[in-house]
Amino acid sequence: MLDDGHDTGLQYGVAWSRSLLNPLLQNSYFTKRTLILLTLDETASYDKPNLIASLLLGDIPEDLKGTTDDTFYTHYSALATVENNWDLPNLGRYDVGANVFRIVANTTGYKNQNIFDRAKVNLNRSYPGYLNSAHTIPIPTPNANFPGSGGQGILGSIARVWVNGTGCDSFSTPYNGSGQVYDAISQPQYETVQVSSKASGISTACTAGLRSTSTKTADGSWKYSKVILHRILLSMTTFLWAFA
Repeated sequence: MLDDGHDTGLQYGVAWSRSLLNPLLQNSYFTKRTLILLTLDETASYDKPNLIASLLLGDIPEDLKGTTDDTFYTHYSALATVENNWDLPNLGRYDVGANVFRIVANTTGYKNQNIFDRAKVNLNRSYPGYLNSAHTIPIPTPNANFPGSGGQGILGSIARVWVNGTGCDSFSTPYNGSGQVYDAISQPQYETVQVSSKASGISTACTAGLRSTSTKTADGSWKYSKVILHRILLSMTTFLWAFA
């Protein structure tokens, strides 16, 4: 609660981040084909729509260093970006439809979307959910019918737990893959969907077991090396929740 700035302040958190990141960013092995996401989980001003600053550090192309990306992202974009970069299965939740970081989307050819007015999104007010103590509801069923940014469908283990147990015909879910961002005013809408084995990447109804594959980009170059997949996942997870 100290290093993340929660019980201290921005200056303390920045000093901690600098002490941790500077040695890493001076290590060519660590920064080669690796990105670090430094972000916050919320703003300190609850009367504003929770717009936060985020930085990508590491192996940034020269023409992008010091630039600003005005694409609409949420924390789910970190998941969508990792899934897209390594052709990974999705979680069947709001990672499906979330915009991919443009630095990666430009390489993979992924098309981001801008289908709503970001000025109307206010994420400083929570809608009912499993962790909302005032308005608790059960954990929603993921949607197994979307390929996701990685193009591999839903993760097999998630399909086995959430979809197969329903009899594999239909389920109610708020996840529609649209990328729409919800808040306390505009709450998620549940709808009943039919399980589609073709769309979800499941070979036959009630059969999971998806595999991710490695692909090359149009110019023949590999995406960020799978060798450091565990490191970028750890890095993004660490810095995604670096500040509270």
